[in-house]
Amino acid sequence: MKNLNSYSKQELIKIIQAYNNYIIDFYDEHDCDSCPVCLNEFIDNDLEFYI
Repeated sequence: MKNLNSYSKQELIKIIQAYNNYIIDFYDEHDCDSCPVCLNEFIDNDLEFYI
């Protein structure tokens, strides 16, 4: 896992936009009893699917 401070501003914007899309997709596909993963876990596991 990379420290968030090591990303450029442009990279962070793309990451946040991708995470936003992930959150929307998560709640469209799951019931409200479960929670989406945290940002660091998203970056490690799912980011490549959203960028």
